[in-house]
Amino acid sequence: MVIKMDETISSYMILIKGYLAGAYSLERFSELYFELFKNEQSPLFEEAYGILDKLFGDLDAFTTNERLLQSDPDYYLGAEQVRHCIWCAYEALKGC
Repeated sequence: MVIKMDETISSYMILIKGYLAGAYSLERFSELYFELFKNEQSPLFEEAYGILDKLFGDLDAFTTNERLLQSDPDYYLGAEQVRHCIWCAYEALKGC
């Protein structure tokens, strides 16, 4: 059976699109995304995996703690930065 790339990433696209449309808070989106990514059983093409893995890292670096944001701005990301990362991942996945 051949799996089309868009079939393997459709659940991610739906989740991301929902977040961008305001269906989830960033915190809830992160929870859902982490659960989906950690439990992924379908094979992912290298390009899609790279995009999704980067988004995982971006979400993991999200914090609302201003002290952390100021102490290590090269690692920690604020809400607007993460929203931009999510949008960029969505746009990149459209090309997969």
